Amino acid sequence: MKYQDNDFDEIDEMLFKYFKENQEVPQETQNIIKNMNYNFKRNDFGIRKIAIIILAITTLTTGGVFAQNIVSFFKNIFSLSSININNDSVVDAIEKDNYIQNVNSKFIKINNDYKIKIDYLMLDDINLYIVFDLQSKNEMQESYRMSIIDLMVRNENDEIIYSANDENTINNLNTIEGSKKIETTNNNERKELTFITSNGYPKMKKIKISFNTIVLYNEENYSEDKIQLNCNAKFKINLEEKFINRKTYNYLNYENMENGKIEKCISSNTGTYVIMELENSEQEIDLIYDNKIYKGKKRLLGVYNNGKYELLYQFNITIDDINKDTGFSLIMEKVDNVKEYIKIK
Repeated sequence: MKYQDNDFDEIDEMLFKYFKENQEVPQETQNIIKNMNYNFKRNDFGIRKIAIIILAITTLTTGGVFAQNIVSFFKNIFSLSSININNDSVVDAIEKDNYIQNVNSKFIKINNDYKIKIDYLMLDDINLYIVFDLQSKNEMQESYRMSIIDLMVRNENDEIIYSANDENTINNLNTIEGSKKIETTNNNERKELTFITSNGYPKMKKIKISFNTIVLYNEENYSEDKIQLNCNAKFKINLEEKFINRKTYNYLNYENMENGKIEKCISSNTGTYVIMELENSEQEIDLIYDNKIYKGKKRLLGVYNNGKYELLYQFNITIDDINKDTGFSLIMEKVDNVKEYIKIK
């Protein structure tokens, strides 16, 4: 397989495939082409890229089949349901609100056989998603996946946002990293979604991602020989406006709790998040709003010096779905089926 050194991403290729298999070009597309202003430098956009823009405009608004393919495409990449994590509100924000940045960076050469790039990135106050794309001149075993074992993320001031080596982070951020294998169509390529959950990312304009070691391993038999790739990978990404000035609402009025306290409560484009200090790490919490109950998805962020747990609860209800003046309530199931209700505004 040849390396794919072009300026087109997978959605571009999906558009070309769609129109190759659907020969009739809609009249709306023909009208756009006819009325398009071609005053541009040829070096800025190739004819092929212009076609992509035209096709995308009409296909995404009129092509039901293609729209379904786009939904499946994003779910394959960003949904964490395959690893038993419900992040539906994050996937919805990506699908419906385009809350994603198509980085499609240049490849960084690792050696004569391998190279790597970043495809997509998503950032809010709680979540950082990064999609890595590793390509090889030779086929890799189907059961092999990739792991970046020394990932480092910094902001434009070189302050550490995340470190796999537990280096001190800005504002003592607590973070937890996870990853998901993204299915690909050939064995010359491996894609991995790295998702890093925090107790509060700061605003930033740029993000710097670096690492020196990639490991290829057999997910069906981890004891098998691994392939270690040494590199000096550094990516510098200018964040889009939607991430720099992202919409977030901080709730500041909480009712008292009996056995814990609320550290933070926010609603954003990707959901509603509550960070709590609790004695019981198994505590389940639901959110009730407008007579509807939303189940909380729990993640452990850390353990305090007092032995209590820092827990993050994610609810699939976004900032656009909640009237911030009325707020909502949290429901905590306690012993003997007693429920504790906590009002949030």
